[in-house]
Amino acid sequence: MMDLSEMQSGAINELMNISIGRAASSLNQLVNEEILLTAPRVLFIKRVEASKKINSLSLNGSCAVFQAFSGPFAGDALLIFPENKSVELVRAIIGEVAPLETLTELEHDALTEVANIVLNASLGSLANLLEIEISCSLPEYVKGNGESIFMLKTGSRENVGMAMFMEVDFVLKQRKINGYVVFVLDVDTTQKFLDLIDNYVSRMMM
Repeated sequence: MMDLSEMQSGAINELMNISIGRAASSLNQLVNEEILLTAPRVLFIKRVEASKKINSLSLNGSCAVFQAFSGPFAGDALLIFPENKSVELVRAIIGEVAPLETLTELEHDALTEVANIVLNASLGSLANLLEIEISCSLPEYVKGNGESIFMLKTGSRENVGMAMFMEVDFVLKQRKINGYVVFVLDVDTTQKFLDLIDNYVSRMMM
């Protein structure tokens, strides 16, 4: 785990709380029942540790949607759900009880749309708050365990570098779905991100 100063940790949590809140507002326009996204629990951990956390979500693997982003700091953003929970989210989106086979067919498009909203809202809010510009690629859907997700979709066959790992609960009226937002950064990018956080703290203190 990476050591952050108290101010850096507080600022990152504040920024991500705001970003996830805005993502929740955008997401509620998509689904047929209100979704609350809880305040994220943010950790800066090594990528290999993030892989292990993802593996602990489900014995059957996870569903993930990946988006590369670039700007003053660059990396890869992922929205990840345990495979068994992803079906519950699809049910919430289509607003009806459907056979499992139908839900599985809809899963790819539904989760990609959710990720597009959550990741873009999160990155967009983060960019506005840090006063920078960030560009995002089109979202891509992938299934697998933690290692395969990172190897396939973060451009590296070595589980090195850092991950800003955020656990977010998607709370619906009748169900609770654990989702995970992960920003994968290399060492240089991590330092650039922390420099931006330091600049944000300085502005807030003026």
